Amino acid sequence: MASMIAPSREVDVVVAGYGAAGGTAALTAHDAGAEVLILEKLDQPGGNSLVSSAMMIFPTDPSQAPRLAEYLHRVTCETTDRSLIDTFVEGLMKNPEWFESLGGELETYDYTKVDPTISYYIPNKTFYAIPPMDLTLELRHLKQTARCPQPTGGARVWHLLDGHIRKRGIPVWTGTPVLDVVRDRDGEVTGVMALRNKERVFIRARRGVVLTCGGFEYNEALKWQYLGPKPIGALGSPGNTGDGIGIAIRAGADLWHMYAEASTLGFRPPGDEWQAGFALTVRRPGFMYVDKLGQRFVNEARLEAHNAGVATAVFNLQTYDFSRIPAYLIMDGENAHGKPLGMNIFSYNVVVKGYQWSADNSKEIAAGWIKVARSVAELARLIGTPEDAIGETLMRYNSHCLAGVDPDFGRPIETLKPIEPPYYVMVLHPLMYNTQGGPRRDCEARVIGTDGRPIPRLFAAGEFGSIWGFRYQTSTNFSETIVYGRLAGQNAAAAKVLVAAV
Repeated sequence: MASMIAPSREVDVVVAGYGAAGGTAALTAHDAGAEVLILEKLDQPGGNSLVSSAMMIFPTDPSQAPRLAEYLHRVTCETTDRSLIDTFVEGLMKNPEWFESLGGELETYDYTKVDPTISYYIPNKTFYAIPPMDLTLELRHLKQTARCPQPTGGARVWHLLDGHIRKRGIPVWTGTPVLDVVRDRDGEVTGVMALRNKERVFIRARRGVVLTCGGFEYNEALKWQYLGPKPIGALGSPGNTGDGIGIAIRAGADLWHMYAEASTLGFRPPGDEWQAGFALTVRRPGFMYVDKLGQRFVNEARLEAHNAGVATAVFNLQTYDFSRIPAYLIMDGENAHGKPLGMNIFSYNVVVKGYQWSADNSKEIAAGWIKVARSVAELARLIGTPEDAIGETLMRYNSHCLAGVDPDFGRPIETLKPIEPPYYVMVLHPLMYNTQGGPRRDCEARVIGTDGRPIPRLFAAGEFGSIWGFRYQTSTNFSETIVYGRLAGQNAAAAKVLVAAV
């Protein structure tokens, strides 16, 4: 039993995982008077938070907060208890003040002005058909300042948090994966087993353990078992391999939202050098998406940029495969030789690997990431579809452009332009920002066991058991890391000190 294991280290609160949720939980617990230790399995902490855009959605009028809660509960299709949604919205409205307390400042962000695009579509209210109809939302992110100079939003937030962690002297053990949560004979969480310098160590937690282990974007077995699109790639940290799922199961946790994810259509380069992919944006008319049969399948200008998984997870019974995975971007020369197709505001490849997409896509064309077809016949060979199928799709799409109306998918007239040869082609896959599944939690950030009761002294935050199930309202994941990170840290620090067994 845990009481018989001699601890290698003893603290009040152990935080497992050092992204924004872990950092927030650690800061909150420390400032509440707890002694805290952060464990991070990678040598480079930050996780998905570091490489995200860190966008956060807010009601434009604070008085609309109750309407936002009503809307978000409808988005989850009641797969999340309303109390957790209300708790989230209450905490969300406190986020600006909390960032200010750390020396940061949130500002409104309008991507249509900062980085105009046609294909990377993000309406502030993702599901406009869901009441209340008068709810208006806006995006905000951490403002770039001398205090927060990093070029991407997630890096700004994470480095701001990390600076405060260091200032407070909160120890961080990198290269130290947590192996298991330890419970005593009464079911109380007493600490964790971890791998430190190749040795198994027991770290005792007098008050509680906070799991902020991230998602399973790079665990092929879990993705294949639980997620709709098959296969599906990722944009974030390759360290998110789902280790925490097994830890949670062995600790007795109930799991939820394992099928849920947020993803966009993007490109993953071939070769082992590239674990993550790139989010793409097409900024001019003169493009379309087709499936493996050479057919259009979506309004390319209104595919919400977090719901590519939903759009591609359609199983074709006639062909007995996912006919939209991969899909193909077909575009004209103006797009191929115009502004960069790769987005630079987030992703592991951009933030950590430092990849800079060429200004005119010439580097990517030379690398073969963007292929060229001089005729419909060449285009058909590139896609692997019959020439008459893709030829008919091109002819139909071009006729819609000339008529100024898209009766098939309702694409806006200003985005319609015929595609003439040479044709430029990219292979598209759904690429995840993150998964949502993990241990079920309550509105106090306590992990819920399979018996429906909180596991004593065990807490969770972030995408590891996110509250977002069924569908995803854009820019709520990052806010959740902060809101539930604070709750987890606060409640772990407030737990009664566990008396050591004799």
